[in-house]
Amino acid sequence: MVHSAMILITNVKVFGNPDADSILIDNDRIAEVGTEDYLRIKAGGSISEVIDGGGGLVLPGLIDSHIHLYSSFVSKHTVNLRNVRSIEELKDRLRRFVRKAKPKTFIIGFGWDHELFREKRLPTSSDIDEVVRDVPVMLTRICGHIAVVNSKLIKLLNLENLIKKYHGLIEVDDYGRPTGVVKESIIDYIKNNMPKPPIHEVKEGMLKFMKELISYGITSVHAVSVDAFELSVLSNLASEGILPLRVRVYVSPNAVDKALTIPSSGFFKVNGVKLFADGSLGGRTAFLREEYNDYKGRGSLLLDTEVFAKLSREVLRRGWQLAVHAIGDGALEYVLELALKLRIYGPNLRIEHASLTPPDIIELMKSVKPLISVQPHFTVSDWWVGERLGRRAKYVYAYRSLMDAGLTLGGGSDSPVEPYNPWLSISAAMTRGSIRHINPHESLSLHESIYLYTKGSATLGLDSDLGELRKGAKADLVLVSEYLESMYGYDISSVRPSMVIINGKVVYKREF
Repeated sequence: MVHSAMILITNVKVFGNPDADSILIDNDRIAEVGTEDYLRIKAGGSISEVIDGGGGLVLPGLIDSHIHLYSSFVSKHTVNLRNVRSIEELKDRLRRFVRKAKPKTFIIGFGWDHELFREKRLPTSSDIDEVVRDVPVMLTRICGHIAVVNSKLIKLLNLENLIKKYHGLIEVDDYGRPTGVVKESIIDYIKNNMPKPPIHEVKEGMLKFMKELISYGITSVHAVSVDAFELSVLSNLASEGILPLRVRVYVSPNAVDKALTIPSSGFFKVNGVKLFADGSLGGRTAFLREEYNDYKGRGSLLLDTEVFAKLSREVLRRGWQLAVHAIGDGALEYVLELALKLRIYGPNLRIEHASLTPPDIIELMKSVKPLISVQPHFTVSDWWVGERLGRRAKYVYAYRSLMDAGLTLGGGSDSPVEPYNPWLSISAAMTRGSIRHINPHESLSLHESIYLYTKGSATLGLDSDLGELRKGAKADLVLVSEYLESMYGYDISSVRPSMVIINGKVVYKREF
């Protein structure tokens, strides 16, 4: 057998393989895993480089199964409203941003959570107008399903005339006038009417952001809700051969036609279409079977049966996946029963989030066997979930129950909603974050938590040669200096890779 020049990684611990201390790489794949002596014999003199792992631990490359790439990039250049404790503080941050950036066309902010506000209410256009009147402003809640806009934007996009078309999604006062609070699809309408930055600036910024993801050990991402503009950016990067990590794309329905024209490669592939069945628990727009514990309403069911059926036929005919955002138990029940009726089963069906899963919903899942992308960091951010759901909170983010039911789970960040640092999510899967007092039995072990971000996410993305350290798998590896087995769950959040290898090439080394 003729080998090209090989790379031998020695003096390491291999995650999941206690008998191995080395990994042999041949081009873009793992040639063998075993002891150094054995692999040197196996290579037969073809080793061109030896990497001393310094006694560190090698893991498969981490895969984020649910990330909004373009929105994450944009959020780095917007008003940061995370952890704001009042509407007054929100206005102060907006004021300081305007003073420093002097924006002239559009102002975007992200990250506020009214559950933290002293005023215990949603901000309105009147609040934003006190700071900015002459430039359109949209400030989006941390969940991405609610936003507040100022009067300038309301007039610019003539939102008052869209109240009937977007029934219930443009909040009005007692006189029928918009309050500035908007929800769900009207937010997409506003985004689609925003001026887009020049594509060369976006490409440069997206590359920089993806390289930051690599520094955390992420070697592959599933980019969701990708519209035509973002698809153009990603496909351009792919065609130029400069994508630094693997990207699997799930497009918005309005980008399907464009997606059909784009070729696939080892680094770039359109996997399917992303749909929404409901909203968020934080915004009380997730669709529940019973009313919220702290609100008169059940949320919103956003998925149309006929649209779902028609799109599913087209998507499945092309060998793609349907990835459906479903958070509430009402939305999950609706999607799963519809899938049974249309005979759509996993791996053709992905469920994104699957937040509220009582036992009967899990039984229904066992019949459909969807692939499920979960976001463990929700257990940190959704500290209010007990008040929101009452007695049903014991069924929220039930990762242990889902795994025990034999369902396939993958881990994702949902960035920019949650941090894209995967170690924070791995830690949260183990510790249950701020809701550990509600259902601590749903925690996962270290190996299970890492599985979410490796083999689990690879399965969700239909990548049979990713997420494992075995002969023939793609050589996407992460080396960490910490020995994870001896660390507490909370300490896992501090882990940072010392080296990252993608497709057999070293793409990141941490400077000490």
